[in-house]
Amino acid sequence: MKPRENSEDIHQEKSPSFSVQFKNTTGSSVIGLFFGDADSKKGTVQNLDNKYENLDENAAIQDFTQKATISGMKYVGDKKSRIPRRCFWLLVVLTGAGFLTYQIIRSVNLYRSFPVNVDVKIKYAQDLPFPAITICNMNLLRKKEMEKHNEKNVAGVLKLLYPLVTEIIEDSDALHNFTLSSVNNLTELLLRYGHRKEDMIIWCEWKGRRCSYENFTSTLTDYGLCHTFNSGSNGLPSLRVDNTGARYALTLILNAEQWEYGRGPSQSAGFKIAIHSQYDIPMVSDLGFAVAPGTSAFIGLKMTKVSSFPEPYGTCKSRKLKYHGNYTMSKCQLECLIDFIVEKCGCKRPYMPVAVDAPYCSPEEEYLCCLPKLDEYASHRQMCDCPVPCERTLYSASLSYAQFPSDFMAVEYSKLLNKSDPQYPRRNGAKLNIFFEELSYEEISHRAAYELFTLFSDIGGSMGLLLGASFVTVVEIVDFACVNIYRRWRRKTSSKIYPKTSSNDR
Repeated sequence: MKPRENSEDIHQEKSPSFSVQFKNTTGSSVIGLFFGDADSKKGTVQNLDNKYENLDENAAIQDFTQKATISGMKYVGDKKSRIPRRCFWLLVVLTGAGFLTYQIIRSVNLYRSFPVNVDVKIKYAQDLPFPAITICNMNLLRKKEMEKHNEKNVAGVLKLLYPLVTEIIEDSDALHNFTLSSVNNLTELLLRYGHRKEDMIIWCEWKGRRCSYENFTSTLTDYGLCHTFNSGSNGLPSLRVDNTGARYALTLILNAEQWEYGRGPSQSAGFKIAIHSQYDIPMVSDLGFAVAPGTSAFIGLKMTKVSSFPEPYGTCKSRKLKYHGNYTMSKCQLECLIDFIVEKCGCKRPYMPVAVDAPYCSPEEEYLCCLPKLDEYASHRQMCDCPVPCERTLYSASLSYAQFPSDFMAVEYSKLLNKSDPQYPRRNGAKLNIFFEELSYEEISHRAAYELFTLFSDIGGSMGLLLGASFVTVVEIVDFACVNIYRRWRRKTSSKIYPKTSSNDR
């Protein structure tokens, strides 16, 4: 039994020594800072502060170079290596850092330029929205109709406003003595004596079904009185096409009425046609194409949707307009012209909106101010704040022509129109076949070519290639800098918080 008691005594003697050893270890370690008692925590903080005070910065840098994840740094800080070898690796690291700095600057500059990629896609659809078709006669006013209503002064004014190439027009009293007999102003003159849609549109067919001039909306444009099919006005929905080819779209036969021709802005015969969106206004003078009498025009349409980026990647945006609703570039340019003419001449031209707070220009103002100022506006136009909208629908047309009508059909059309002259249809008639070539449209969209994630990826790839570093390396450098700044601060404050005790106090 005694040997057993001795073994218990031995066990009891070893336990206190183990307990004391664990206590000392805890009091002198970082773990004791969190799990020890108050006295232990105070002692631990004092020991760490003394460590900060006595820490050698060179040793800290030496330790960082051995543990950092930058390739080659451990050879720079290796004291066992010779100086030439350490200098060689220092040169390698600095060279890599230099190239990395250049690549970072280059990548950041590329990102700040906000480049874009343009994606072009062809999309197929079950049906497509049919555009608005605006048709204008190239003759401004019906001469014989004005003569019937005793508008004799108009001829003299037109001669002054639109002289022939070989004519030399001297100043005339026609402008000063100008009076209108049947209308009040030039706007009413255009509306009354322009070519009427019921006379101009002989035949109308939409997707194989008859239509008429009642499906057209008359409007004043920069080219005079025009008529628009599928205008979308009066709350009518936009027409759509679900098949290709001339048989499944719009077919028109038009009458130019050349016997009504007189002086005007055009010296040609035929029609000016503009194809545009329902939300846009027709820019007939600038963007319309011509169809001459005696021709059958086949007009194949293609639709394009453009989606652009606003700033900083692009310049597209919209702005509020004074006289129109939805923003389009052509509406904005028209309003810029309105403001320019009203400012310079104090009046508005006949086709400008009623909402413009200015009287309509008289013939004298048209001749002396408006027409000369239009040439000046060409340079002023660049000052107009008319940005490109971010979303646009554009229509383009490809044209081909044939003679209309044939010799045989010319006789038949003459009989149909009660005309004795078999050449009448060829001198005045024109046929339009407007259709979609394909049930598809082109979609042009912009997207960011260099995003923030791409920038970080390029910088990370350069760091890995040139220095063997990564994002963690950056964190290591920041951590090393913060720790050393903290150590410097602790050196200055530790003596004030925990003053050193002398050997006698111990």
